[in-house]
Amino acid sequence: MKQKKIALIAEFIANPGGIEKEILNFLQAYPKTDVYVGYYEPKNTYPEFKNYNIKPFFKKRLPAGLNTFYQRRFYRNLKLKGYDAFLLFGFHTIAAARNNKPAVWRSTQPLSYIYGWDGSDAEKHNVNLHKGKIIKKMAIKPYLSLLKRQDQQDIKHVSKILGNSKNVKERLTSVYPKKAEDISVVFPSVNITRFRWKNQGDHYLSVSRLTGDKNVDKIIRAFHQLPDKNLVVVGDGPQRAALEALAKGYDNIQILGFVSERKLQDLYGSCIATISATDLEDFGMGPIESMSAGKPAIAVNAAGFKETILPNKTGILIPSSKPEAIEKGVRSLTAKKAKSMRKACEARARQFSNEVYVEGILNALEQEK
Repeated sequence: MKQKKIALIAEFIANPGGIEKEILNFLQAYPKTDVYVGYYEPKNTYPEFKNYNIKPFFKKRLPAGLNTFYQRRFYRNLKLKGYDAFLLFGFHTIAAARNNKPAVWRSTQPLSYIYGWDGSDAEKHNVNLHKGKIIKKMAIKPYLSLLKRQDQQDIKHVSKILGNSKNVKERLTSVYPKKAEDISVVFPSVNITRFRWKNQGDHYLSVSRLTGDKNVDKIIRAFHQLPDKNLVVVGDGPQRAALEALAKGYDNIQILGFVSERKLQDLYGSCIATISATDLEDFGMGPIESMSAGKPAIAVNAAGFKETILPNKTGILIPSSKPEAIEKGVRSLTAKKAKSMRKACEARARQFSNEVYVEGILNALEQEK
């Protein structure tokens, strides 16, 4: 069967983030894809992008004030010729579906500042963002109302919507009910060959950006009560200094910041288990990486984690992100119990391979004529 000529349209490739990783994974399997992006910052993202045909629309990032409506208008007027199908990443790129069909949208969530984090009314959420700024608070409601109308019009032209989890699919269905039949799930891919079992070490591992929503402070507080258990924290972010202060005086807690790829592989491969304490994860990629190394995960029984972790087979789901819940989870997932989960973890990780991900995307594109 002749391969379709595909154009991938994204808002940006500018970070070493999850969206960029998904795009890169697709390109590695489908390298002839032309990639059109709002802006491209090769120094700030994965170097492998240099091997592909990246075509930026703008030389640099747009000012925040222009970003939303200008992007919508730009993508709405965009016309690309010579392609059999279009794959859209980002929020505002769905407007490109008006003149570029058939278009499949890869979605990580509905636009939160229109619809909220759970698909509910976002007015209160956005007014709080501009707390104390009277003019912005007065303007935010009509601004969001207009953007929401535009979004609801643009989504009509999208052929299929691929959510990255069942949780996201439910939220997409709640905000786009007329598109319910066109919404399905394709889980993100994980490079399951990146991390491998090495040995049974003596540490629990937390890997994430050090921001408030990741609740790493609660993990550290849990280990205050676990002096016989070791915690290693990998990552950086605005909370790093505060977290280092919180860990000071506890010999069982190490905060390493960013580490080399080889060091990260060593930490995954030799840990007892990994810990994720965020309550807002749409898809828990961290636990899948952990499982690919044969290591179970401890995570909050919420959102995406419920879809990736098989309780008591590939990890433990705890009732909340409270330190006492994390502490109890660590105590229950002993080194011996964690080791017994190795084969189940590795088998579960294979269900999230890049081959499965790309097949899901291509199937959606192939169905569109």
